[in-house]
Amino acid sequence: MKAPAKSGAGILCRQAVLLALKGVDHEPPPLSADRALYHEIVSGVHRERLFLDHVLAPYVRKKPRAALRDLTHALLYQLMFLDGVPEYAAFAATQAAAENLGFSRQELAFAHGVTKKALAVANAHLEERALILATVRDEKHLNAAAEAAFNLPRSILGAMAKASDWSTTLAAAAALKQRAPLVGYSLVADSLPGTESLHSPTAPAALRFADGTTMKQLIEGGLAWLQGEGSQWACGEAARALAELAPTVTGPLRVLEMAAGKGGKTLRTQIELCALDGAAADRIHWECVDRQLGQLHLLEEGVLPRLSALGGAVAEVRPWDWIEQGVPEEDRAAWHFVWLDAPCSGLGSLSKNPEIANRLSADDLGPLAEKQMALLNRAAELTAPGGRVYFTLCTLTARETQGTVKAFLKNHPDFTLTWSRTLWPGSSDLVTSDGFYAAMLERQGS
Repeated sequence: MKAPAKSGAGILCRQAVLLALKGVDHEPPPLSADRALYHEIVSGVHRERLFLDHVLAPYVRKKPRAALRDLTHALLYQLMFLDGVPEYAAFAATQAAAENLGFSRQELAFAHGVTKKALAVANAHLEERALILATVRDEKHLNAAAEAAFNLPRSILGAMAKASDWSTTLAAAAALKQRAPLVGYSLVADSLPGTESLHSPTAPAALRFADGTTMKQLIEGGLAWLQGEGSQWACGEAARALAELAPTVTGPLRVLEMAAGKGGKTLRTQIELCALDGAAADRIHWECVDRQLGQLHLLEEGVLPRLSALGGAVAEVRPWDWIEQGVPEEDRAAWHFVWLDAPCSGLGSLSKNPEIANRLSADDLGPLAEKQMALLNRAAELTAPGGRVYFTLCTLTARETQGTVKAFLKNHPDFTLTWSRTLWPGSSDLVTSDGFYAAMLERQGS
């Protein structure tokens, strides 16, 4: 059985297919129906790439070039997963896109031929895929068909399983195949039309937006902010830690975000802290650092005005690259709370960013863990005695999470792990498929 298509995908949208094949970096088509189909094809092919390869494998003798593979995937995805796209329309749109992009007649014939053969057994593959996602929970049954269904290679699944167990990992992988809902929170006291509570046990303020148009209107109107369930949880934990830390500090409570990005964590944490302990919020000196000037510009434009309206701390902004530039002398042991939201594989965000599964390999995990360790070493230099390092990641592999923390503690005996937690998609802790990891590290002394 096919999954339902997004609204408007039932018409012949040649431009949407063409741009989907060109890649996600191109501007999507202007018409709503074209745009819906464009996004559906781009995200869907990423979400099902290994499965599409598995279905096509018996009919492909020689691995096609990457562009031809994409052409075939886009065609087969529409026919297997989109009820609203008639077969004739999918083939016609693919032919038009192929001609525009300079594919040969032989290549187009290949794409059409193998797709028609695969369609004859498509329903059987879809039924097998559904059964695997619902029932496979151990390594023993993780065969080629199962890897294809989960759209993750065994090496990546194994790296996740080391952080918990195979049952938890495969439940998470199955959950991450689901499209993420649009989640954020309200910036006003009144209830917002077009939203409903997510009823999240870990992020009580989280709201689900009815659709993208509603979300855009509410955000542009200054009424709401877009932020996932896991990230909201991490911000809540940060606010609680700051409220606990405040009574132990004389004078300003100095908070440093090492990789502030667009400022979403800054905003949500200060909202939470103002509600939890307004006096502590008033004492904060908060500084946002990032090596990307574009991110800091967005923070200044979108977050700082909202922080001013809160009446608490207003963040200061500083461009800096901790790896390349090191730690300035005036920053050494100068901060009571250092937050490192580190670069990572991003596996916890697969439901929002399915393309990660197709560009990530197990070989990438080592270099990522090394970069995280280098940044944690800088965080240790920044933290005052008695202060805390808050380490967060939107990933689920043991190498990046528990492994990095364990290695850090081995090299820094003056730090202790006070708590850590992983939010696993598919568990009772989460409503959405939004994996996250956080650890709190405290420096001894006073």
